Amino acid sequence: MEDTEFGPVEVWWQLLDVSGDMVHYEIHYRFVASGEDAVSVNALRFRGQSDLTGSLSDAGFSVRRVFGDWNREPVTPSSPELIFLATRD
Repeated sequence: MEDTEFGPVEVWWQLLDVSGDMVHYEIHYRFVASGEDAVSVNALRFRGQSDLTGSLSDAGFSVRRVFGDWNREPVTPSSPELIFLATRD
């Protein structure tokens, strides 16, 4: 439960679908004082290194390095993130 200027709000997430690199989910909000509900429908796309490198190149950037985390570790199949160091051509 979160406290807001509107009073306490219950918040929860509901997974709708995972298809390929897309994840669809909802965030539900229930305003306790009024009983009002609101739902935010969302989608996240998880793109791979080659896809992101291509998009950066198409936008006029050159990828200098790619790291697998914020500690500048090499990218591995189990890397939690892709951190790109790119410069504008």
